Amino acid sequence: MVRLMDYIRMTWPFWNQSVRTGRARHFMVLPCDHGPGDCAYSRPLTPNKYSPVRPMRLRQWGAVGHETITDTWGDAWETINPASPNRLLIYLLYNGWADQLRNSHGSCLNCFQYGLDIRMPTPEGHECGIACGLHMQHVPNATGVVRSYLLPSELQRVLLSRAASRSPAVNSTAPRAPSRCLFSWGGAVRGRSNPARNELLKLRGSPGMCIVNTEDAQMVKERPPNIPEAMMESRFCYSPRGWDQGDSDRYLPAVVYGCVPVMSDRLEAMPLEELPDLSWNETVVAIEREELHNLHHLLRAVSPIAEQRMLANGAQAIQRMLYTTFEFSPLNGRHVACAGCASFRTDCPTEQIEWPGMPRFSEVARPRSQPCTGRGGSSSTKGHACRPRKIAPMNALNKLRGPAKDVNVNLTSEAVCGRTSYLNEDGSRDAFEGFVEVLRLRLFAPSAPPEPWSTIPSGMLPSVFRDVRATTIQPTTWFQQRSAYYAKLVQEVQPLTSLIRPAAPAQQHRRSLSTLMGLRRPGRPFSKSGS
Repeated sequence: MVRLMDYIRMTWPFWNQSVRTGRARHFMVLPCDHGPGDCAYSRPLTPNKYSPVRPMRLRQWGAVGHETITDTWGDAWETINPASPNRLLIYLLYNGWADQLRNSHGSCLNCFQYGLDIRMPTPEGHECGIACGLHMQHVPNATGVVRSYLLPSELQRVLLSRAASRSPAVNSTAPRAPSRCLFSWGGAVRGRSNPARNELLKLRGSPGMCIVNTEDAQMVKERPPNIPEAMMESRFCYSPRGWDQGDSDRYLPAVVYGCVPVMSDRLEAMPLEELPDLSWNETVVAIEREELHNLHHLLRAVSPIAEQRMLANGAQAIQRMLYTTFEFSPLNGRHVACAGCASFRTDCPTEQIEWPGMPRFSEVARPRSQPCTGRGGSSSTKGHACRPRKIAPMNALNKLRGPAKDVNVNLTSEAVCGRTSYLNEDGSRDAFEGFVEVLRLRLFAPSAPPEPWSTIPSGMLPSVFRDVRATTIQPTTWFQQRSAYYAKLVQEVQPLTSLIRPAAPAQQHRRSLSTLMGLRRPGRPFSKSGS
């Protein structure tokens, strides 16, 4: 990653111009499931990790290739260091974990920075996206052993439509199912990689708590719990981070099936939360691991009026969480072979739906001298025109016959192909439109003020890390103050089930960094085109 980013800044001037202005204008998409610390970068990710003024105890956290970082980037490394408050690279992630706020060194794995990074909604292809619990089919064989396989997306969408039609969040005429559970969650607990999940297991068997560990020996042999059914029969549904601190993705099926999502981190960023029409603090509750022992009391303290407001806000947020215009698009290579095209798109083809890689019905006959070539082309002899292949709808559905039988889908009577949306949305308020709106809002947003825990004069933060002689504050003190600030907030801000929005990195700190770039330590200089 170090060499890649160095190549970018040495080849094109755009990166250098961003650094000069102190503005974050470049994106990195999905730097790993668990954040940039999961791959591409060395662990741990720590601010000023390679700075000569760092205490030796922290410098011992060396990494293979640190000489390359020092020689190539020098002080400019902080502009791409995921853990640095001076980072000028925007991350698009599915994970909103701001773990750097929880420790006194600022080290992190996911490193989400509010006001800089953008959390995107979990997509359909994710293990627990919009089709969570419907993407796998589990079929027992003659001996009772369950065989599992991935269902084609076309069938997942049919099952989603069936399940969601029974949810009042999607179908306003559907009656709400009786609440069998106050709280429900089913998932894997492996080792000690996720303390919140382990803590939750202590509540199994408590009244109203429907908790299933799918890693239990007995559960491995049986069908996993039916997520749509469990959520529609529950009032609150847990959405913790993954078993190894991955994405907290259960919030999406929870709002679809009319269940209030329960997040496991009050400082967690939510998808597209800068949009004014998404009120996440009135859509979800967030309960820290240390408070799980009091889960019963905290959930029952949510008033019926507040719960109904959360459910209504969740229903309004559903369209924002779907990638309708992308998943139902005419773009070549889309993985759903017989999908339709979102009604909001103006570039939808008018001819009959075709499979990727097949010639269009409007294709003209080739010259007689040109033989038919390519996959599925009609055979031709010399002197005969090549005809575009006719596509029989039933032939197009052949690959779905076996899986469709397993899930009781009638290919001739149900709308398997030609769908234009997930839940009859038109795509005008989908995730991509929301993402563009967030960028538009940032163009006119004021610069972030100094962080409330900072005792360093405005504009001096970067220089403190370069020269400790300029102040009596040690390099780690700023991060100690930050972690103490958020630890106090988490304990004191009421109610204890509310999300807390972290402060954005102060813009003047970035500008201070850019003005000091001329004083950078020896390292590869910027390219001449951007100097």
